Formats: sequence, C-alpha cells, structure tokens
Amino acid sequence: MAVSRAQRAKTADRRAKAVAMRTAGVDWQTIADRLGYSSRGAACKDVTRALEVSQEEATRNTAMHRHLELLRLDRLQAGLWTTAAGGDPKAVTAALGIVDRRIKLLGIDAGTLERNDADTVEARREVIARVGAQMYAVLAQVLNGLGLSADQRSAVPRLVEAAMASLVGSERTLEGTVVEDAA
Repeated sequence: MAVSRAQRAKTADRRAKAVAMRTAGVDWQTIADRLGYSSRGAACKDVTRALEVSQEEATRNTAMHRHLELLRLDRLQAGLWTTAAGGDPKAVTAALGIVDRRIKLLGIDAGTLERNDADTVEARREVIARVGAQMYAVLAQVLNGLGLSADQRSAVPRLVEAAMASLVGSERTLEGTVVEDAA
C-alpha cells in the first residue's frame, strides 16, 4: 500500500525533529519517548537514514555544481583560446588561470594528491604532460607571432629552462618525484 503524502510529511517532520534533538545531544531513549518511536534503536535507525539521505543529496549537489563550473570554465577557455594561441599575453595568462582552476576543481592539483600512491604519481605525470602540452602550444604560437630569427628561437628553450630553474631550483621535482620530461 502506498504511503500518503500526509504520512510522508509526518515522517519527514518526525525525522527532522529527531535529527535536531540528536544534534543537540539528546539521548536515543529520550528521542524515542518524546517522538513516539517504538525503541531507542528505531530512533537511531531513523536518524541514521535521514543523515545518509542528506549526505547523498549533498554529494549529488556537489557533483552537479562541479559539473556546472567545469562547463563554465570550458566556455571561458573556448572564448579565450584563439586570442591566447595568437600570443596575446593577457589571454595567455587568463587561459592558464582557467586551466589551473580546472585542475583544482577536479582535485588533481599535485598538492592535494596522496604522495605514495602509484596511481597518484601517474595522474600527476598525466596532468603535467597535458598542461605542459597546452603551455607549449601557446608558447609556440606566441613565438611564431613575434617573428623571431632562427637564432633567437633556438635560445628560447634555454631561457625557459633557466626561468624554471630559478623558480624551483636546479632539479624540477613534483612532491619528491623527479619530472624528467614535463612537456
């Protein structure tokens, strides 16, 4: 037999009261007595169910919001990409900021991953390779747009390496793992 809408509302109200009472520190027997549960175990079970449903809803909502934010980042990046690939420094900075935000939103930022997990190390390498490839593509477009001579272009890798070395020391590492080829 289907439960009526009124009964569902009554059950939801009782659960909400039980959760509020438990949150306030009221013991299971008192909750059962005051709200008409058959036993303290029934009160506990009902509160547990309510909290599980609440957690599942929160997880679904978080996933939906994450997906929406990724779609927004995709749209922003698509709007900037041609300008960034054409060498506009502000667009390059903005595009890299979007890439960085996406990495953080997905939880694949190197600082948030477990250090000793082999899958984590592989995930880090994949992220570095993908971001490095995007940065290389943007840098190549910038260099093409500058009209540099062959000698000037050949100096660029050394300048990039020198800049990286000044930022992270003589050895490029990621959480203790030497990165042999980031691009």
